[in-house]
Amino acid sequence: MGLLCSGEGYTWNLKLYCGKEKDASASVPTNIVIILSEKLLDQERTAITDNWYTSLHLANKLLDRKTPFRNL
Repeated sequence: MGLLCSGEGYTWNLKLYCGKEKDASASVPTNIVIILSEKLLDQERTAITDNWYTSLHLANKLLDRKTPFRNL
């Protein structure tokens, strides 16, 4: 399960992972982060992820969408 939370810890969005994803162009963790944060991208907000969601591909996708990236 992927969770998108605010800085205060409130859940903004969530996604259950139940098997194969339709979009095979990126890894499952990358797809989950992009799907969950779609409405928040391009607003120069900072995305913070744990190790399972961290990848160079995700970092590049977020930077392309004007979303700085940090690993927890």
